[in-house]
Amino acid sequence: MKRNLVFIGVILSLLTYIFFFIEKEERTSYEEKKKKEQIINFSKLGSLKSLKTKTFSIKLGEDERYYSQESNLLLNDEVIDYLFSELLKIKVLRKLDVNDFSLYLPKDPLKLEFSFEKGDLIFYLGNRVEVGAEFYLKIVDQGKESLVLCKKEGAFSSQSEKDKVSAPYNNFKSLISIKEEALYEKRPLKYFQSIKKIALKNFRNSLYSIDFEVSKINYNYKFKTQIIEKKIKRFKENLFKLSAKRIIKEKGSLKDEIGHITVNVLNLSVFKKFNDEIGYFLQFKDLVFEIDSYFFRSIFAHPQDFIDKKLGAQEVISNNSGIGNEKLMPFFQKDAYMLSPVYELNKDDLKLIRTDIGDIYLKDAGNEVIFYNSSKMIAYHFLEKLK
Repeated sequence: MKRNLVFIGVILSLLTYIFFFIEKEERTSYEEKKKKEQIINFSKLGSLKSLKTKTFSIKLGEDERYYSQESNLLLNDEVIDYLFSELLKIKVLRKLDVNDFSLYLPKDPLKLEFSFEKGDLIFYLGNRVEVGAEFYLKIVDQGKESLVLCKKEGAFSSQSEKDKVSAPYNNFKSLISIKEEALYEKRPLKYFQSIKKIALKNFRNSLYSIDFEVSKINYNYKFKTQIIEKKIKRFKENLFKLSAKRIIKEKGSLKDEIGHITVNVLNLSVFKKFNDEIGYFLQFKDLVFEIDSYFFRSIFAHPQDFIDKKLGAQEVISNNSGIGNEKLMPFFQKDAYMLSPVYELNKDDLKLIRTDIGDIYLKDAGNEVIFYNSSKMIAYHFLEKLK
């Protein structure tokens, strides 16, 4: 389902809860109640365009995603979904027949302003009742005012009975007072609705690219290898999860480029310095994200992270290494740290291990263990001690 339909559906569900209260004593059908008790005619309102509170503003973009009205920054769809799922927990108990609304509202009430295609709605958060968790909500629809008594459902942890009673109301207040920065999308790759291809280059890796549509790595490995499609898929999934520490709004100077990324046809760069700060700073169009070392290492994956780096031997036929089979087998079954091509194999200082996949030669280099597959002429490096 398209995102705007989900967004509108959530809002309309919220308004349905607010404007259709159902008395238990009534015996008429739900549809009859719906016609009788409807205050807002949604068919005249059209689609939802925006929502605004004192601390944040939301609008639907042409791409059916959520943006800030003020900064035009993309908003985190998961946070927005949570926001509206919590609003859905507001239930109306009854409509009140009162003339003086000021008795039920604070001097400067919090409000939610909904803008639809053909009209606007405003909700004002009223006071909490003196005894109980219920609270008042003033509704303004095309200049027509009404007052309802509401409650917010859900489990709330609290220290005392008093806090337990006030928790639903306080939770709702904090919900509509959330700072806009908390809604920003800090995952840079989420700014792309789809990623078909990515090209990567940094100070440790030469340029290579990944075509996600055909699970192909464009890189010269210098030895025969096998691409693991699951690793490519996992890498792509992780791209959308990588989150920045913050979005930097102020203007500044970026220096010392240490990485370059091309997503589809758009370029992103990583710098070591932003003004006087030192760290990792990702520039995308006019946005600057401060990222951490994990983000940097994850996105600039080594081309060998996508290939089969297991020796794969299942059985030792003969062992001339002096190392027990029980110590050798774990190395045969796990990924090596790195593979390298072997152009000439000097067997004089190596130890022979005959396996079901052919002859493997072992070199114990202290802090590194190297296994040479003589049939493939590939060296498998493990940054471990053998003994």
